[in-house]
Amino acid sequence: MECYEAGYITSEEVELAGLEFGTADGLLELIGDIAHKRNWGEVLEGGVMSAAQRVGQGSERFAVHAKGLEFGGYEARGHMDRPYNTP
Repeated sequence: MECYEAGYITSEEVELAGLEFGTADGLLELIGDIAHKRNWGEVLEGGVMSAAQRVGQGSERFAVHAKGLEFGGYEARGHMDRPYNTP
């Protein structure tokens, strides 16, 4: 989404409209494309580091990863109600 808004990729390349932050329609379609490896989802299915390398143009600065692995969207260690997190 950041590359789209910064102009590194266009809606014609992605074959989607509405990839701006705050809109869900394009993002939901993109998730389906990633799952089925079609259109732009074929680029994204390899992760952010791979996608940034394919996009180029300095888009690597948007790729948040550590050694090619993306960070999780949640952190469960602080939840004391989980059985694996006993004091």
